[in-house]
Amino acid sequence: TINAVALHGEGEIIDPLEGQKDLQSKTIRMISGANLQADPLRCLRAVRFATQLNFKIDVETERAICEVVKLQQTKQLELSAWERIKEELEKIILSERAGFGFKMLDDLGMLDLYLPELAEGRGVTQGSLHHLDVLNHSFEALHQLIGHFPDADVVLRWATLLHDVGKPRTKQEEGGLSFHGHAELGGEMAASLLSRLRYSTEIAERVKQLVHYHMIPLPHKRSQAKGEDERL
Repeated sequence: TINAVALHGEGEIIDPLEGQKDLQSKTIRMISGANLQADPLRCLRAVRFATQLNFKIDVETERAICEVVKLQQTKQLELSAWERIKEELEKIILSERAGFGFKMLDDLGMLDLYLPELAEGRGVTQGSLHHLDVLNHSFEALHQLIGHFPDADVVLRWATLLHDVGKPRTKQEEGGLSFHGHAELGGEMAASLLSRLRYSTEIAERVKQLVHYHMIPLPHKRSQAKGEDERL
């Protein structure tokens, strides 16, 4: 409804669906379920608006979005063009509330549609060093990155969100919990995911390298004065 507001040439506001009221209450409300089905990208855009503007999505709108997602999962509705999907996802990841936005995508079922590799981390435990499963750890890592480095670019943000994307496929529990090779596999998965989203080869490769090497320890040098290790 907030997109269904117009301004007459003489200054009169045309608002047949009470979009101004929803703006004041910070609510994202659909025009109709049929409207969402006519262009399913509107479901993704609803999450983008809620993320960027710190709005809430109306309960009935959430239900309608979940219905559209089910139709897409069963192939009764086609996915939108990946170029359009990328545009909305990029606006979400560049938002200061990106972690919240991707969590909302998961809550509404859209993560499985657009980023199924990331969704594989749902419910995958990581042992005593982590209090969150792989998926929620990824959301939290993105949230912490933006909190400490708000100017982080799109490459670093995607690399942070996807840094553990290889863990579900490399999890081993025999002889103790391990994820050997998850960084290397994760780099390949991240590059494939970003290519599907129509990112440039350069960006996909930069994210791949960051994910691939994120487990490498920082180099050390020996302090001649104190004889102690110092991180570079």
